[in-house]
Amino acid sequence: MPLDIATSILSDTMALLQETYSQVKYSDNDKLLTSNTFKMAFNHIRNMESYNKINDKGEN
Repeated sequence: MPLDIATSILSDTMALLQETYSQVKYSDNDKLLTSNTFKMAFNHIRNMESYNKINDKGEN
């Protein structure tokens, strides 16, 4: 899957997750764990996009 599509899907999922918080009673620990997991995955994908852009230009 192209990274831009993965990033878009993850962004949409994070937005949906935030909406869900206001409608479902999660424990604070569950909210924190879930939020941090999504943030970590999002940051990883963004870093890979940057890495691929640099390498596509022939730079190392």
